Amino acid sequence: MMSTFSKFCLSLAALIFFTRFVLAVDLSSPEGRASHTRQKAEGLLLFKDRVRGILEDNCLECHGGEEIEGDFNMSSRELLFASGFVSDSANDSDLISSITHQFEPFMPHERDKLDDQTIAAGARWIDLGAPYDLPLADSLDLK
Repeated sequence: MMSTFSKFCLSLAALIFFTRFVLAVDLSSPEGRASHTRQKAEGLLLFKDRVRGILEDNCLECHGGEEIEGDFNMSSRELLFASGFVSDSANDSDLISSITHQFEPFMPHERDKLDDQTIAAGARWIDLGAPYDLPLADSLDLK
């Protein structure tokens, strides 16, 4: 019998594989460009509706604004990708590995693992290019 964790890992792997397959587009064709535009719009909407709040509530205290732990800064898209913790796919992202507790340090640090829906939203956002509407540090009330 599979454990709940094994089922989750299998489901996440299937989601990532499907997402990567669906997102493979040819930008030289009109259909590919239209698909790319839809993906960018979906990623931005997902960020605004869900991911921004997840990052603000769980990550930015240590990884944005005034404090940057582990050389991992999430306060802007450019800094997120420059950190090397996020790549073009969730499957290759150290961030996803860390929040799914595949390797230490488990994130969020010294807190419970994020729920499966939250992790799936983050993975989907990364697979859609991890777009930001505005830098995250601007939305925080840092003292």
